[in-house]
Amino acid sequence: MTHRARGLAHTAREVLAKRPTLYSLAPPLRELSVPTLLIVGQHDEPCVQVHRFLADTIPGARHVLVPGVGHLTNLEAPDAFNRAVTAFLRESATT
Repeated sequence: MTHRARGLAHTAREVLAKRPTLYSLAPPLRELSVPTLLIVGQHDEPCVQVHRFLADTIPGARHVLVPGVGHLTNLEAPDAFNRAVTAFLRESATT
């Protein structure tokens, strides 16, 4: 609600409407070979399905669902977010 309508309209018209859908990028996503961590809040309804798609598409991707929070997981649940990132980085460093 703090964003101006004109800016949102410009972003929707000139950026969002012109980019390919994430789902159309499945073939190159299946070829990724980098460690991938996906973190999403339980109540971030627009993103949960997208994160699940990415986790199912990117080989070896880790999908972390943080309970009880929305879109800003790092701000709403910093301890859970930091634990997930730290564990992921530790595991990535050993592989």
